[in-house]
Amino acid sequence: MARYTASLRIDMGPQASFGALSAAVADLENIVGFASRVQARIDRNDAAYSALRRRDFGPIFDDFDIAPGFVRRELLAALLSSDLAFRSPSFERLVEERLAALADDRTVRVVRLLYLNPLDLNISFGGDGLARILEVIRDWTPARREAAARARQAEAAADEAEADARAAEVRAGIYEDERAFRKGLQDDLRRRLASGDLRLSGEDVQGLLTAEIQRSLEAVAKADVVIDLAVEDAVEDIADEEGLAE
Repeated sequence: MARYTASLRIDMGPQASFGALSAAVADLENIVGFASRVQARIDRNDAAYSALRRRDFGPIFDDFDIAPGFVRRELLAALLSSDLAFRSPSFERLVEERLAALADDRTVRVVRLLYLNPLDLNISFGGDGLARILEVIRDWTPARREAAARARQAEAAADEAEADARAAEVRAGIYEDERAFRKGLQDDLRRRLASGDLRLSGEDVQGLLTAEIQRSLEAVAKADVVIDLAVEDAVEDIADEEGLAE
């Protein structure tokens, strides 16, 4: 995991109303709140996985065979599908200890919020959840679609995964109607958040993605927005710190 800084600049146009400005800030607040809930789910899944790998939380899983090479997502699914784990106080204590250690790092901090047109927001945060969400918004803005169109042929020639090629096509504007835009944005978000390097499932994302959050994502993605995202520093993964990473 890493810490990031991000700046978002939204051109509100000449003589923007206070209502329009308030709505833009509310959309950004919705997106940050959604990202915080996504990151909390990732962190809890990471903590549960790490606690299971330690195998020192009591006899409740003494017969649970962790085979070498067992896919981490399958391992996590096996754990979380059984409420036996969460009946073990020692297991839950390990999970909560790991989450407590991350709490301060996961706070999204506002460095600056300024409106002189454009609206300018600078933030600092830990964890990859919000970074992935901002990347999706950045890639779906009108300014990025033209660049995506130029990159589409190169991506196809590179024989990338079918999901990546389809996402690039939709971003390029091949399917520009509202229904396709909404579905494409949602599919792209689910694909990037539920990728193999984050312990998050598509069902997790769908459960957290409310209609209000979807509307805010669409509003910001359609706005004249520029997003700059930078890695501030790397943070050691909670599973890696004890030599448990795969």
